[in-house]
Amino acid sequence: MTLATDIADVVRVGDRVRLTVAVSKTMMKNRHRPRYGVDWHARRGTVTNIGEYNRSVTVRWDGLRALDIWPLKAIKVVGHGNRQ
Repeated sequence: MTLATDIADVVRVGDRVRLTVAVSKTMMKNRHRPRYGVDWHARRGTVTNIGEYNRSVTVRWDGLRALDIWPLKAIKVVGHGNRQ
């Protein structure tokens, strides 16, 4: 098994995700806090795309139109989408 195969088994398009604790703590620091007061600990989203070599994930956060690109290490799967 390669690293790409392991990651493909963990995260798939349509899965519900959130940021890991370490990344959300970093984003909640004052220098990263946006004007809107986003609570990164509670934010949830859906994977829309898995990047080249499975190292980046595009996430559509609930309540937002824009897509964010995050490294795979920053994402934790909360619930699985329609898997077979």
